[in-house]
Amino acid sequence: MSYIFSQVKQSDKWAHKQYHSLLSQAELPVDQPADFVLGIYDQEYNMIAAGSLKDNQMHSIVVDLAHRGKGILNQIVTHLYEYRFYNGSGDLCVTVQNDLAPLFKSLGFHEIKRPCEDTVFMGNRNALNLINGN
Repeated sequence: MSYIFSQVKQSDKWAHKQYHSLLSQAELPVDQPADFVLGIYDQEYNMIAAGSLKDNQMHSIVVDLAHRGKGILNQIVTHLYEYRFYNGSGDLCVTVQNDLAPLFKSLGFHEIKRPCEDTVFMGNRNALNLINGN
């Protein structure tokens, strides 16, 4: 199946409604500030996944249950990375639940610290070099 990737513009109320619905279903905070929001849509233009950026921090990455296991998370991370890279930085960080850490590790992220017992703060190689002062 092919998907449509599109920036969710601040003025697009319909897209924001779908985005907030996805976040609510995943029990993620709806009011996260973002510089960039990526929506992933099916052929009927229903949002089936999304991810956002605030500076170099990825937030609110969500994939609808019916579409998990199809490589969409990898595509979201790739698109967010490309957006950051083409806008001046290749550094990305993300805080994920422990069970998602291996998946993000397979996408090139490494553990930086554990803010609490059930989450991991991770960064890609560029972010690790920045944090470590290299």
